[in-house]
Amino acid sequence: MLEVKTDTFTQEPVERVPQPTQLTNVYAVLKGTDPQAASRIVLVTGHYDSRVTDVLNFKDPPRAPTMTAAARRELECARVLSKLKFPATIIFLTVAAKSRACSAADTSRKWRSSRAGHRRCAEQ
Repeated sequence: MLEVKTDTFTQEPVERVPQPTQLTNVYAVLKGTDPQAASRIVLVTGHYDSRVTDVLNFKDPPRAPTMTAAARRELECARVLSKLKFPATIIFLTVAAKSRACSAADTSRKWRSSRAGHRRCAEQ
């Protein structure tokens, strides 16, 4: 069974984010079935865009049909794989603003480079 969670944080101003902005990463954890292998993590990542092409345009809606392809693929993977059992844990992580030079995408890099991400998921 998938356990769906969110990770909301405030992105401080950086090059392409001119003011503090609240962002939310969404993730789902499919816990592994093998107690010894469950600590191993397979991370499936995608992103959703929260802006139009001009990242400083705060008025127009995002280009959903083209810009959410990664999130749609990830949701379909989660839907299909959640019906199966795997020895290792799978985390489906959808990050905000992957190309906006901000920490939303940093989340997946941190989770890939350490086990802290798994602990963070388990704690929330």
